[in-house]
Amino acid sequence: MELLVVIAIIGMLIALLLPAVQAAREAARRMQCSNNFKQLGLAIHNFHDTRNGLPPGIVGWHRVTMFGLIFPFAEQGALYDRIMLNNSDPVTFFGWWASEGGWVYDPNNPRSLNAEERKGFSSIPWMKCPTRRSGIAEAVFEAPGHGGANAGPQTDYGMVFAATNPREQDGDAHMWVRGADPGMNPDAARNLSFHRGPFRVANVASYDANAGNHPNFNTWTVRDSISWWKDGTSNQLVLGEKHIPPKRLGKCQQTGDLYEIFMNGGDCSYLTWGVDTPAGAHGRPLCAGLDNNGKPMFLDAAKLLSAKDLPDAWAIQSGFGSYHPGTCMFLIGDGSVRSIGTTTPGDMLAWLAIVDDGNSVALP
Repeated sequence: MELLVVIAIIGMLIALLLPAVQAAREAARRMQCSNNFKQLGLAIHNFHDTRNGLPPGIVGWHRVTMFGLIFPFAEQGALYDRIMLNNSDPVTFFGWWASEGGWVYDPNNPRSLNAEERKGFSSIPWMKCPTRRSGIAEAVFEAPGHGGANAGPQTDYGMVFAATNPREQDGDAHMWVRGADPGMNPDAARNLSFHRGPFRVANVASYDANAGNHPNFNTWTVRDSISWWKDGTSNQLVLGEKHIPPKRLGKCQQTGDLYEIFMNGGDCSYLTWGVDTPAGAHGRPLCAGLDNNGKPMFLDAAKLLSAKDLPDAWAIQSGFGSYHPGTCMFLIGDGSVRSIGTTTPGDMLAWLAIVDDGNSVALP
């Protein structure tokens, strides 16, 4: 009898300890996630100090994103060299990623990656939040016969996007930084004026008239210095944790209706932007435009900043959110990291995303 009582007491103690152990583990994972953001922030500032400007959100169509451009400033110089191929066109185009169900590794193609090279891009520890995933993070590409640029390594972090275009006039322009690429879009100057988030497309110095007047991307330069963040670095949201529904983790959808792609494509490669790649793979909008009264049209933070498998709404699936209970981490422009609760008003987040709105908004 006494033995049974002892066993019962031990069982109760274990039951009481398990939540505490889980909480301690989650606290450690959140600390690691915060450290990842700090490393990303340090890399962005080191890039700025070295190149006299902010890393572009994207160099151009099917070219490398900000995440690849900061590799040399985050102890990933070898991977950066593999992207640039001796400082040539920073392309991550078709044939770049040898993906199962997609492109096959071609030893005669200098742009094609073998298995070990792919593993290197997919194993960077500071690109993954341990609450959500660890180890090798590579998408399962859901369109047999396709692959290349949009397949590739995954991350749990995305750039903050903000736009001030009237959505009733310009539809989804706030989602497409690539749409401001002067060599690919005749309305580039107009589109560029709507992009008011911390990262914009790169400058391209020259164009090739013999190739449809497409940009010579190896002439790219930075577009903005840190003075672009006119509201001040301490009032600017820069990066955040991406909302990825549990059922979509590690999956990338490229074919289908545009909104279906937006809804399902949030875990594609973070390294490139393509014609049919949803911007959600690389970032998320916190301001989807301004209404006719100049107020931000924002997405519902209570829905976005969560880990739930949300309703089939493409804008919601392309929002921010973490697997941390009740909170989502963001990198601030000054390099600090802030956990923002799911009850934070959406208009507050929208103003903190726009670089030059001039509103006095305190970080929650």
